[in-house]
Amino acid sequence: MGHRRCLYRDYPLSEGALVAEVCNLIYTNLPEGLQLLCEVQYSSFLNSGSLPKILRGKIRADLVVAETPARSEDEPIPK
Repeated sequence: MGHRRCLYRDYPLSEGALVAEVCNLIYTNLPEGLQLLCEVQYSSFLNSGSLPKILRGKIRADLVVAETPARSEDEPIPK
């Protein structure tokens, strides 16, 4: 992040730029068998019946580290 701030010191970094940098750092350091998912609805990886009311609907997790499924048609398993 410090590197980006030095490159663009006269330009305030947006949330999108910060998230993109964090995604790059996480992605490059993930062990094999894990993947990084962005903007995932909580309802897609949690049982909607067990979700607190505040997380129902279109609320999303910014970043999710998930196990890569063995078969391409299976869903990733959040870790």
